[in-house]
This record gives sequence, structure tokens and C-alpha cells, in this order.
Amino acid sequence: MAKQCVKCGYVRQPTDTAPDYECPKCGVIYAKVSAPLGETPIKRATKVGLKQCPNCAEDVKAAATLCPHCKQPIFSTNPQINSISHLLSLAVLFFAFYAFFKWWIFQ
Repeated sequence: MAKQCVKCGYVRQPTDTAPDYECPKCGVIYAKVSAPLGETPIKRATKVGLKQCPNCAEDVKAAATLCPHCKQPIFSTNPQINSISHLLSLAVLFFAFYAFFKWWIFQ
């Protein structure tokens, strides 16, 4: 029976060259994403104040914005938080350009 990846859904083929414990498509280790019977990794992680990184499937602290394992950003699932941080970064960028051009003109 072919093994199916829990993260990406890829079904292993006999011609795959990746090790048996690793998904050939996304590279995740099967043992790290497989949960105890009856529990999904998300349920298991939320029990202890953790969340699962969407990139490498490792458990990280719920407040983390950067995965310590794969170093990829973890975006909030709350669209309001994402939009506020986006607007804030645009405002900082705008004021940086404004200050530069004001300095450049009055030199």
C-alpha cells in the first residue's frame, strides 16, 4: 500500500528516490506530521498553546511570527491583524521616502 503525505496529499510511487520516512514532494517527515489516533496535528497543537507552521508542519508557539525551524514567516489567520500590519508598514515606508526627499531637496 502506498503511503500518502498528510501535509500535501502526495501518494508515494515505487520510483520515488526520497527516503521512506520523507515525502518526495514537500520533504516533510511523516512521523512529525502524523498525530496520535483520533487527533489531528492542529487539535494536538492548540491543546498546549502551539500552532503548526504551514511551511514545515513543525509546532511553534502561538504568538510566533517566524518559524524557528524553517525561518519562514507565519502569517496570522486573522485578516484584520494582517491588514493593520500591512498598513503600518506602508505608512513607515511612505514617511521614510518623504523624509529622504525633503532632506534631498533642502540640501
